[in-house]
Amino acid sequence: MSLAMPDSADSEKPSTLTDRVASKVLTACRTIDPTTVLRNCTRDHEGRTNVQLVGNGASCTATELAAALRELMPLATVETVKNLLTGELDARVTVPTAQDEWDLADERARASTVAMLFRRLSLLMLLLGIGAWLALSLPPQAVANATNPDPRDI
Repeated sequence: MSLAMPDSADSEKPSTLTDRVASKVLTACRTIDPTTVLRNCTRDHEGRTNVQLVGNGASCTATELAAALRELMPLATVETVKNLLTGELDARVTVPTAQDEWDLADERARASTVAMLFRRLSLLMLLLGIGAWLALSLPPQAVANATNPDPRDI
């Protein structure tokens, strides 16, 4: 029994999340600056993917590149630096974990005016509901005595 070696085309490794993130960030950067290359792609101990890219910076500014990356990944941390000596444009993107994304999205949602108004409205409805429940749960005699007191009571 002999084992055949698989063809190199058939033995491609499945891409990891880090590879897919790096590819997506690199593609977005290349739409702005075609000379962009991947410098570093790592994953930290908490599961965040850190991607570092470098381009010649001739076709765009650091602000334009940062805006394009923030549009692609609104919850990611984006830093861009233009080296004034060499003219290189460095970009660092930290892609949060699923839990980080959930926390950031929840924080942004809570900060919105609509969410704040709904929270206040729900509190008001809760208080009105408790008041109605208390009013309806009192015995009818207690309500009658409260509205028509006996004149002989002092």
